Amino acid sequence: MGGKAFTCYLEKIKTPDDYPKIRKYVAIAAPFDWISGPLNDTQLSIKFLKQQSDLYQHRDRLPHNLDVLAIAGIMRNAQEGDGVVTLKSAFFGKYFFNPKHYSEKIIYGPNAQHSMLHENPEVDKTIANYLWGLQPKN
Repeated sequence: MGGKAFTCYLEKIKTPDDYPKIRKYVAIAAPFDWISGPLNDTQLSIKFLKQQSDLYQHRDRLPHNLDVLAIAGIMRNAQEGDGVVTLKSAFFGKYFFNPKHYSEKIIYGPNAQHSMLHENPEVDKTIANYLWGLQPKN
């Protein structure tokens, strides 16, 4: 839940000038819609999630010019997602990050399993390109 924790940190900084300026943020399979732990979000409406989400309630505290890339995995189907975090959860950030600075990327296949995403070469290439404009060789 590092991505969710980092977003919470960004919302709680009272004096941003006391901390390094964050320009880009990559959230890998962050469970943004989990209210208080793992959640089966398939039956929950976006309206309900917005009402219950602490992150959504404090979205005005997030840096407005922060570039955000949300990465999610699909092993077999969109509803299952990466086996732990659904697409709906990983991409719930679109409701509280500035849409002009927010983008999403889906990784497919068996290496898109939640715990494998940080070891997936496609994720590495995507992050290198996003953060530094690098196009790593295969």
